[in-house]
Amino acid sequence: MYNPRLYTLCSSSHREKAHDPLREPLLGASSKMADSALNPAPDDDDETAETTTLQSVAPGVTPPTKTMDSRKKPTSHQAAFSTFFQHLTTTAHACILLYVILIIYFCFSTDFQFFTWHPLLLSVGWMFLMTEAILSLSKDNLFTGTLPKGVRVRLHWIFQSIACVLITIGFVVVYVNKDYLNKQHFKTWHGLLGLIGIVFCIPSCLNGVAALYHGSLRQLVRPKIVKFVHILTGIVSFGFGGAALILSVYTKWFERHSSGNIVTFLLGLAFVSVAVMWTLVRPVITCCRQLRHLM
Repeated sequence: MYNPRLYTLCSSSHREKAHDPLREPLLGASSKMADSALNPAPDDDDETAETTTLQSVAPGVTPPTKTMDSRKKPTSHQAAFSTFFQHLTTTAHACILLYVILIIYFCFSTDFQFFTWHPLLLSVGWMFLMTEAILSLSKDNLFTGTLPKGVRVRLHWIFQSIACVLITIGFVVVYVNKDYLNKQHFKTWHGLLGLIGIVFCIPSCLNGVAALYHGSLRQLVRPKIVKFVHILTGIVSFGFGGAALILSVYTKWFERHSSGNIVTFLLGLAFVSVAVMWTLVRPVITCCRQLRHLM
């Protein structure tokens, strides 16, 4: 039996369930936007991830032609500072090389004696290898700045390991030589500051090993603490050792081999001072940042 009221209800229900091409994009966009709000996607540095998110917001709607890059481009001031830091790091490389060449020239300009091993090994070990090991981690380094972080870290600990061996031998040489000549040890600022620098090399190296394997020690100590202690002890060690290097141009050995030439003295002082002070800049900045994150 025909019922007009029942026919009207069925027809209206059928029309509501019917496919509406104009309404579907809006419903799809609303549901997907709600789903993305409840389940946000993880951050990613890749610009394609953000482009995909923009395209999936509203199907059927043309995405904007201008893509958003999650990486902030450096400002003009930041680019200027980066260029300035690169120039100073390159200058430090040149000063390191020139100072080491000067010391090596002095070592072989006269008769090679047992004590000569001390300035030779310390200049190569501390001034060259240890300084370059620290600079190898910097992104301002034109030689290693573009290398992956893992490669830079590997170069760092290889240079540091060789440097520690040469420094230890050089320290033993000067100690044995003073004993042979019946001279007192560590009576000058050069010798005292050098001793403090070598002593702090021990905790710096131990913390370096811990920092290298921080993943295995994560349950015992926070990796940030290990890294902070390593940087701090390294700054103290290199700072005192660098001060001893600066004072090396005031020693009698340097004066005798340079024949008291004031120009040679000033050049040597400038080379070693610029290299030591600039090498400490980046570690000090990093140490302050690590301390701020720990607080």
